[in-house]
Amino acid sequence: MKQRISLLLSLLLLLSFAASAQRTYVPERGSEERKIQMEAIHKIFDPLFPKQPLVFSPVSESYISNGQWAFMHVMVFQKNGKPVDFSKSEFKADAESGTIDSNGIMILFKKERGVWKILRHADFPTDVPYGCWWKELKAPKEVFPYTEKQCD
Repeated sequence: MKQRISLLLSLLLLLSFAASAQRTYVPERGSEERKIQMEAIHKIFDPLFPKQPLVFSPVSESYISNGQWAFMHVMVFQKNGKPVDFSKSEFKADAESGTIDSNGIMILFKKERGVWKILRHADFPTDVPYGCWWKELKAPKEVFPYTEKQCD
């Protein structure tokens, strides 16, 4: 009898842990998770905008994490609040050809062995590029603000 109760309690604890791991949230300002993710973005994008110190501002309803996966849509500005100057960046040709429609970047992170890694990013897209990322990368749908029905 004690074994059954112990087994049942273990199962309930496991189910409770699994359910809590699936909850989504917006990582708070100053949290370790947010800090690490922002640093990863800076490592990629700061070199692409020489002499333009960057600030990445998350779009709150499009910054979603469950502790293992995180999706972030950020708007990019210079530290002085001015828009980035694409003509003085690695994106100059794209800006000149008109393929840049915004100052937004969409990023998918995954925590592997305790380290947040960027799995995919879409830079300054003209449409919604992440609709099927959940399927392609085996990510939970819950971390995306939008998913394509055609991918189901």
